[in-house]
Amino acid sequence: MTKTTHLMVLILTVNAIAILAQVTASAVEYPTDMPVVYVDPQEAFGAEGTTFTVSIKIFNLTDQFYQTNSLWEIGEPLPPPGTLHNYSLGNMYGFNITFSWDPTTLEYVSRSVLTPVEDYPEGVLHAPIIIFQDEVDSLAGEYSLSQSSWLPVEAFNCPDKNATIFSMTFRVKEEKASSLRLESVELMLDPILAIKPGVLDIIPHLTVDGEFNRARTTRIVSMDIGTLVGSRWHNPVISGEEVSVRVFIFNEGDITNFYNLTLYNDGNLLAWWKGETLGRGGSRTHDYTFRTTSLGGGFHRVTAIISVLHYKTIIIDSFTGNFTLIYGPLLSIGKTPTEIQQNETMTLSVDSSFHQDPTSYILDYTWLLYEPEAEIPTFEYRGISITHRFTKNGTWTAILTIEDNWGITFDPLRKATAPYQRNIIIDVGVVGEPKPILTQEQATVIIIFILMTVASIAGYTLGKWRG
Repeated sequence: MTKTTHLMVLILTVNAIAILAQVTASAVEYPTDMPVVYVDPQEAFGAEGTTFTVSIKIFNLTDQFYQTNSLWEIGEPLPPPGTLHNYSLGNMYGFNITFSWDPTTLEYVSRSVLTPVEDYPEGVLHAPIIIFQDEVDSLAGEYSLSQSSWLPVEAFNCPDKNATIFSMTFRVKEEKASSLRLESVELMLDPILAIKPGVLDIIPHLTVDGEFNRARTTRIVSMDIGTLVGSRWHNPVISGEEVSVRVFIFNEGDITNFYNLTLYNDGNLLAWWKGETLGRGGSRTHDYTFRTTSLGGGFHRVTAIISVLHYKTIIIDSFTGNFTLIYGPLLSIGKTPTEIQQNETMTLSVDSSFHQDPTSYILDYTWLLYEPEAEIPTFEYRGISITHRFTKNGTWTAILTIEDNWGITFDPLRKATAPYQRNIIIDVGVVGEPKPILTQEQATVIIIFILMTVASIAGYTLGKWRG
């Protein structure tokens, strides 16, 4: 898959999540006879280490008035109708809001204040804006925001939509419940209206808090990474081997979840499973295997990201693991001397051998010597070089097996470990065995020649004597 394809897939994934996330903003049924300031979504979810965003919104600000004989109490609905007091149910000119959370559970990341509507059409108030307070106390878990429009601009109303005052993003430190609480809310009335006889200078409203909870839903429980040989996982991975990734997913919730799962290696897309479903209490493993031929040695990070549709909320969960890619050793065994006779000694050494990987080194050397025709090793040595007295003539076998600092050694089931073992043959001669200069055929020819020469000379001498 090309880099362009990777990018297109990533964009499609992000877009799909964004489309699904829009359904989380569906409004709860709020009273329509007075303004409501609320946390959206009212129930937020998130996995440890991930982020989520909530917004403080206002609903049903109108230019209507409400008359009553009783004073409105904060947090209460409107009192019965009457004629003594007159409340505006909108025409907001400013606000004072204090919002809190549990800082041991949630870590403040950022905020976005959506004033004025000339810059943020989904926001509140008209420009110009006076900022009285805009302060975050992340240690205490509290945010205070106080703003007002500047006369003589018009007051703000939102009779047909929800307007957003500010949004705040948190990172989940610990998966436990935390209130997202509107500690205090004051909506300030248009000062031109506030000076009119019988009109009170506050806007009655209802506040609705939110809450963060650990999502009991489909989650990534574990992830295995490495070279899989039989049922055993190996990490580090030796160059040329395949890397296997196994992601284990479990639905600990009460409903069936839809989810997408993406798998990345060092930020590059490996695999994408989309439109998957998992029922209550169900589990599933997703397996993927890729080759290391195009990877460089060293540390590599694999990340699995799951986006789960839980009721009307998208929950993002991630799990990160890693593997190390190394290059095997190069072994070369030297013999000193190169040839020996029975009862002589020979030194075997691998001091010219080395590990090709810069982060690796040979930790242990094990030598096994097999006497001629032996099926089990007769001698065992340790060390980079050994010296042995060969007491039997014939063909000996020496097998060297090494172990590196990763604990990797020769494994007949793991082909990539073949460089961790080296075999050589040693031919041992018989003590006192003459080393012939001539072959038997050559010696026979010479003897016959000598005999013929002697016979010839003897014949010549005898003939001369008789004559």
